[in-house]
Amino acid sequence: MVQPASPVLELANPPKGPEYWKYRPRMAYALSMLVLALGLVHVWRTMQEDDRVMRHALLRQARILAAAIHPEDLKILQGTVADLAKPQHHRLKRQIEILHRTQPNLRYIYLVGHRNNGEIFFFLDNAPADTPDYVAPGTVYQDASPTFRLAVSTGKEITEGPLADQWGNWISAVTPIINHSTGRPIAALGIDVDASHWQRQLLHQATPRALAVFTIWLFALAAIAVIQRRYRLNPQEADQSPTLITALIAIFGIMFTAYACWHTYEKEKQEHANSFYRLAEAQTGVIARKFHAIATTELAGIAHFFTSRPDIRKDEFDRYIRYLIGKPPVSLWGWTEPVPATERDAFASHAQQRDIGTLTIWEPGPNREIRPAQGRDTFFPVLFYAPENGNERILGADLSSEAKRLRAITDAIHSRLPTTTGPVGLGFNDRSRGMIIFSPVFASDDPASFRGIAFATINFAQFVNREFRRSDMQHISLHTLNDDAFPELLCESGKDPDCPDHHAFTRPFFAFGQVFLLNSHPNLSFFQAHPFRRVRGTLLTGLALSLALAIICNLLLKRRAKLIADMHAHTSALSETKLLFNQLADQSRTVQWRCTPDGRFSEVNPVAQRVFGYSPDQLVGKMSIFDLNPEAGREAFTAFMQSVLQQREPFIDIIKSVQTADGSVIKVSSSGTPIINDDGQLTGIYGWDRDVTDREELAAKLLQSQRAAEAANQAKSRFITNMSHEIRTPINGVIGFSDLLRGTPLNNEQREYVDVIGSSSCQLLGLVNELLDYAQLDAGGIKIVNHDFNLRITVEDLCCQLAVNAHQKDLELLCVIPPQLPQLVHGDELHLQQAILCLLDNAIKFTTQGEVVLTVSIDQEDDKNAIVRFTVSDSGIGISPEHQKNIFESFYQADESIKRRHGGAGLGLAIAKHLIGQMGGALTITSEAACGSVFSFAIPLTKQGGARPKFHPPPPELVHAQVLVIDDNAKVCEYLQNCLAFKELQPHRRSDLTSAMGMLQEAREAHRPYSVLFLDLAMPGVDDDCVAAIRQAAGDSTIFVGMLPLGKRPNNDAMLRKFFPNIITKPIRQKDLWHCLHSAVHNATHAHAAVQNQAPEGTDQGSEPAAPLWHETTDAAPPKADILLVEDHPVNQRVALLILEKAGYHADLANNGNEALRFLTQKSYQLVLMDVQMPEMDGLEATRRIRDANFPAINRDVPIVAITAHAIHGYRENCLAAGMNDFLTKPYTAGQLRKLIDHWLRK
Repeated sequence: MVQPASPVLELANPPKGPEYWKYRPRMAYALSMLVLALGLVHVWRTMQEDDRVMRHALLRQARILAAAIHPEDLKILQGTVADLAKPQHHRLKRQIEILHRTQPNLRYIYLVGHRNNGEIFFFLDNAPADTPDYVAPGTVYQDASPTFRLAVSTGKEITEGPLADQWGNWISAVTPIINHSTGRPIAALGIDVDASHWQRQLLHQATPRALAVFTIWLFALAAIAVIQRRYRLNPQEADQSPTLITALIAIFGIMFTAYACWHTYEKEKQEHANSFYRLAEAQTGVIARKFHAIATTELAGIAHFFTSRPDIRKDEFDRYIRYLIGKPPVSLWGWTEPVPATERDAFASHAQQRDIGTLTIWEPGPNREIRPAQGRDTFFPVLFYAPENGNERILGADLSSEAKRLRAITDAIHSRLPTTTGPVGLGFNDRSRGMIIFSPVFASDDPASFRGIAFATINFAQFVNREFRRSDMQHISLHTLNDDAFPELLCESGKDPDCPDHHAFTRPFFAFGQVFLLNSHPNLSFFQAHPFRRVRGTLLTGLALSLALAIICNLLLKRRAKLIADMHAHTSALSETKLLFNQLADQSRTVQWRCTPDGRFSEVNPVAQRVFGYSPDQLVGKMSIFDLNPEAGREAFTAFMQSVLQQREPFIDIIKSVQTADGSVIKVSSSGTPIINDDGQLTGIYGWDRDVTDREELAAKLLQSQRAAEAANQAKSRFITNMSHEIRTPINGVIGFSDLLRGTPLNNEQREYVDVIGSSSCQLLGLVNELLDYAQLDAGGIKIVNHDFNLRITVEDLCCQLAVNAHQKDLELLCVIPPQLPQLVHGDELHLQQAILCLLDNAIKFTTQGEVVLTVSIDQEDDKNAIVRFTVSDSGIGISPEHQKNIFESFYQADESIKRRHGGAGLGLAIAKHLIGQMGGALTITSEAACGSVFSFAIPLTKQGGARPKFHPPPPELVHAQVLVIDDNAKVCEYLQNCLAFKELQPHRRSDLTSAMGMLQEAREAHRPYSVLFLDLAMPGVDDDCVAAIRQAAGDSTIFVGMLPLGKRPNNDAMLRKFFPNIITKPIRQKDLWHCLHSAVHNATHAHAAVQNQAPEGTDQGSEPAAPLWHETTDAAPPKADILLVEDHPVNQRVALLILEKAGYHADLANNGNEALRFLTQKSYQLVLMDVQMPEMDGLEATRRIRDANFPAINRDVPIVAITAHAIHGYRENCLAAGMNDFLTKPYTAGQLRKLIDHWLRK
């Protein structure tokens, strides 16, 4: 196909200098604006992400603040003005006011509740009572949004805003405080951030990103301006020197990389902060919960213990307090009671009654010496304490002797709430520091029922060692806040001096009337475990990409400069190409044309004058592409071109007729393609027509020759079919009469003549079969038909078919199939048998002594498929390497002497190779002259899903029994040994009689005789004396099984029946082997019982063989049956009638199909033997009419067997499709016909 030249010639030169940059800068500026737009979108998206992160942080802050309040402190509050009289309200409000001073970003902290009528009310807030923002308890929050109300009522966490209320415009976060006993929210804590402050913080975070985007954009504008100015001044130099653009691109990449690194650093820092938040939140939460538990659990339990009964004794206190000793963070538990100064002596006496011992109320002196307490109206001596170890001297110490302790005791009694002293010295005789929590105990609501104070001591040093040392990745410090929110350090863990002060976490919590802060900072180990990996990766990736982009752009710019320089050289060369192209078109008689959408020529090259007879002036604008077509095909071509215009698809090598100017008609090959403009509109068609008149005439002649060859091939196939029938018909007479003659009384000379006739006719039949198979292969008549079959049975039966031929030549034919071979497969059984049959027949033919072995093995296997290998090896004449390359060719023989000795047409291996190739395999050969041959092929087979082969178990009596195999062929011994061992028998083998006799004698003397003995009766040296000696050496308990080649009789039948009632034929089939063993065990058992119970001593009780050893005729009368023989050939009639007569059957004879129909309407037959090819009416038509429901046959279902000389592929299927039941090809033997008749009459 000739390609158009005009699109190449129309290539325009690109503009230079200012013309080139007339439109390029616009694209560059547009690209820079796109970069700016994308950058602003990025800034906007990051602002949205910052807002989301800030809201999450605000909600997290609200959650931490809510966790500082214990739900038990809210249960007593009612959300009304009555709360103002409750000490819990005043304590909680004071704590929230102090806490608010530590949260500079929060405007309000407040507690709200929900009533059943849907109202949202305030419990309290952080505003002092004397300020305008103060909200009294129970005040309804009228401005609450629906989302806020839903969150408070359901206990959900939310952030919302900006929303306005009477106090201002806020961003709010709300989180519930859950009542642990009910699981429902008891209140909600809300925090507010000024909306304007929130927006300023967002803008502050977005400013660096915006500056980075504008910087990159301004750099891009400056770079574009510099490049444009350079191209305007000297465009050629700019094209030749791309260094400036490369440098600008590199700088741009570095700037973008710097921004990406900073952005990645911020993201990764936020991720590290979140990781540290989760770590610190968990650790500090544990500490805070332990502080809450002191008041709500441990001290409350002690208070209940002392309230339950008066005058607790020391031993009772020790038993109760035992479970609290050592429980962190408390280092000392104790109990004190008020002792008025006037009752000091009486209380000391009472203390002895409670087993406290001698009680002396004391206080430390100025030098920390012990002295009697004095100067107060009431003392608070320590009565009980635990643990006692290390605290023995604390008994009787007055806890009110120090001002902080006295103030804490007074506040606790007044408020009835647990109260702490704050940081104080703990010991009276040491300098340890900590704090003491006092929990007052009252017997009732009456203040006069004051019983005493349970107290707990927290030692800061012990607290650090027990709690803070677990935090190996963080530094934790504990602070308390006074009324001015000034944090006072109580204790802290060790801190790395070089650790960056990042990611600080603070957890406030309320306990004992104080506000505590747990501050956590990451240690150096945290930063080592969380390095900034992505920043380094981003930096390296960005620099690498920048460098790669700069290099690529530099190479592209250099390449562009080279292309521009080369383009001018190519333009001149293109002009020369156009000239050459036009010359080529002229020589190839190719007309190039262009037409309008309506088909009118708009451009034609000068070649049209030579091809069409019209000049370009006569065609352009005056004629259309349709006008050149003759009238006969103009409408079809017009319709085709219209479809091309509609579909807008190219067309190639369309053969059409063209009427030239002188009226002659030529053939042209027309090709073309639609021309579409940028708007998608069809503007015309570009095409070319090449004169192919000579080519088309030659193609017509070739087509005529092809049809003649196909007709000749069909005639050949018909000839082969007819010849098959015509040749088989007389051969059938020869084989049939020779078979009948062999059954008459003959002398030796006559019998020799008959054998020669039979052998020659069989050789002729084999030759005809090979020629017929080859003809079918040559005609492509072989079709692969897959179906289910048993692979083992198929192969073993096939070997048995050839066993007689092999054993007549004294050859050992062995079929070796491993026990684990998959048996039930799906494939082409017929052609597999035919291929193996060709190989075995070839091996037997060219082997004079030794053995022929068929081995089946597995190459590959999975659950569904298997590749099975078949190997045929022989010990024959072998094939030299120079002949192996031609051995699979048709009609090939290694030399003529072989052909004369063994006969045959040389087609067997060719047929086998073709069949194996059709089944997906390849036939190979390994051989050397005089060393035998090995033919092998492997084909894929599919396993039958879910099907299982018939199982042949060994006799239970022989499981693990010892078996001896005696055969002079080692491969037979090995194969039989593997089969027996697979079924859990214990076989041994010997290849000579002498060693076998020795093994039998040793086993008998060791009282472990062999259970079964297999003996090859055809091996040299086996006679009556030998068998008697073996029998004696083995003993009476051994079961004897004889092995004989199929079709051979033993030398002494009497000896056989006496010593070997169990016979198995070679080649050995699996089902015959196990059937023989079962029968042998059965016979042996019954024979032993007969000997013991009935048989007199010395009588012979041997049983008959389990299976027939050789082919014997029987005198049993055949079943009575009426048989109809339908045959037109007189010789075949005579053969068939004589065979039936000798077999004892009577048959009626019909010469054609019409006579057969008449016989069937007059008599009921049990079998019909129907020839297929007959005059007047053939067998197929006669069978169809017999099976017709309207045909008046007495027995319409009579079995019909086709007997025909047609043996081509597919003929059997035609017969079965017509209604026949079986198929027998001519020529046939008397035994084949009798077997077929017996089969159908019994069935």
